Amino acid sequence: MGITLGELKNKLFAELDVIPASSLEDRINDALRDIYDSNDWGFLYTDSYVRTPVLIQGTAQVSQFSKSATLDATTNTTLKNATSIVGQVRAEERQVKFPASVQTDKGFIYNITTYDSVAGVLTLDQPYQDPDNSAALIQIFKSYYTPPTYDIGTPTSPEPIIDFKHFEYIFSPHFNRRLVFGSLPELNRYDPTRIYTGDPFYVAPYTFNSTGDPVFEFYPHPRFERILRVKYLRKGIPLRKSTDQVPNVIPQALILAKCKIKMYEWALANSDKVNVKAPSKYANLIALLNSPNNDASYVNLLDRAIKADEEQYPKAYVGDFSCYPYYDFDFYSDRGLPIGETLVLDF
Repeated sequence: MGITLGELKNKLFAELDVIPASSLEDRINDALRDIYDSNDWGFLYTDSYVRTPVLIQGTAQVSQFSKSATLDATTNTTLKNATSIVGQVRAEERQVKFPASVQTDKGFIYNITTYDSVAGVLTLDQPYQDPDNSAALIQIFKSYYTPPTYDIGTPTSPEPIIDFKHFEYIFSPHFNRRLVFGSLPELNRYDPTRIYTGDPFYVAPYTFNSTGDPVFEFYPHPRFERILRVKYLRKGIPLRKSTDQVPNVIPQALILAKCKIKMYEWALANSDKVNVKAPSKYANLIALLNSPNNDASYVNLLDRAIKADEEQYPKAYVGDFSCYPYYDFDFYSDRGLPIGETLVLDF
């Protein structure tokens, strides 16, 4: 059982009461952030999945420079049925493009911001750029993905958050292959208008959303409903409530050592405000806690914690699919397609 935020605050305040009690939580979470960032801790590796929805095609009534697109009845019914089930990809997480456009390229993508399933109206994130069309060809799909959510709540009160550092792998059980991680410039050079759809084999960092979470583009843009298996590394979340616990993989002594360094730095920087008579002692204490010659120093405690973590969670084995091969492909070959893969061209 790991130490709690309340216990940490009590221990630290008893040792250095010149620190305002209201700032202790910040010092503790700053210390934990440094510890979490110092290593790819095995307990932070997490299994999850990504669902790619089926591509929906139909027609929509659109007007130039309007953000609204009214779906035909059949397309609206298909989208409504596809998004009405809890757990399915919501309409507001999907994208739209108009493959028969004449003023924009075929890869010009709109994000859906709202969906009125009764009226069959999509609200797009930017105005429609082509001329008015009462039956414009439309494709509804999902090309942009945030990392999987991690639930920090209870079964009765779930609280999903995104706590993400990096992907370890994304695996396609359908093809027994891992997806390739690459870059957006490379993808833009290969297929700037995104004419291919199919099963994705390439993942590129795309942007950040309004809450600061990373967004990735899956390529080719998914055409089929699949469940992709994922293993990723979490950053580690801060402690918020007094009862929140630090995972017991992180030794209590390590946390206290780093917290004390943070506290001594604060006391040293604010010695004139708190009337400390001998501020230089805090500089000596900081040096002692950072000294490799001190067996109880932060650096030595951290080394031992990393070694223990490696013994418990060997990095050579991070999951059932880590040994599977990547898709075989070459962007700059004549075809540039993964072996055994069939892609669909949208004209």
